[in-house]
Amino acid sequence: MGNELEGAVKQSIPPVGVTTLTLLNIQLADWVYILTMIYLLLQIVYLGMKILRRFLDAGNH
Repeated sequence: MGNELEGAVKQSIPPVGVTTLTLLNIQLADWVYILTMIYLLLQIVYLGMKILRRFLDAGNH
């Protein structure tokens, strides 16, 4: 019973998400754009911190 319920919940997440976003008057394409920009910003910050850390470590040796 637990596995059936879990499977049903997992299958209903995408349609419920799309319906909720549409009801909030935000199109799915806009959310994809927004989340892509957030992801890119996080990657840029991560890479910048990694380069900065290497630069600072190289100065200490």
